[in-house]
Amino acid sequence: LGRDNLAWLNGNKTSTPNLDNFFTSGLFLSDFHTFKICAPSRASTMTGRYPFHVGFYGDHVAQHITNFSTVATLLKKQGYSTHAIGKWDVGYVVKETTPTYKGFDTFFGYYKACNNDLFYHSTPSCMKGSTIMDTDLSRNVGDHIGPATGENGTYSTRAFSAEAVSIIRNHNQSSSP
Repeated sequence: LGRDNLAWLNGNKTSTPNLDNFFTSGLFLSDFHTFKICAPSRASTMTGRYPFHVGFYGDHVAQHITNFSTVATLLKKQGYSTHAIGKWDVGYVVKETTPTYKGFDTFFGYYKACNNDLFYHSTPSCMKGSTIMDTDLSRNVGDHIGPATGENGTYSTRAFSAEAVSIIRNHNQSSSP
């Protein structure tokens, strides 16, 4: 969801009545400050700590949130179902830094900071000088970490939206909030 997707910010080019209601009945923060890259903000959102307290500085050193609990971990302890969809980018080198080891029941998305192809889900290789494009689209459930299959040719936004709708429709409210 981007800023220009909201009706009250784009001259009503879209229809977002529920989000519009948040704006009209709540507080709108129009100015904010963040780091030049997204991982520090992402780590802060996941842990509730300032980015510099979890070691995220954007200095291209392997960064992760291994030693910190996430909001998902806390929600899970209260009986909630937790799912991560989209971009992770707060650790993937070891399994303990992946979403399903940080409190999420499932994860469908990218581990790396960016991808070059929104239909075939490729990312630049981590090997210096390599021209190989790795595929970075995963579907993880519990302890199983694996590639997402059957998604090549599907636009990322559509794949992520379909996953969210599927999770919501299949949620059993009697077993967890």
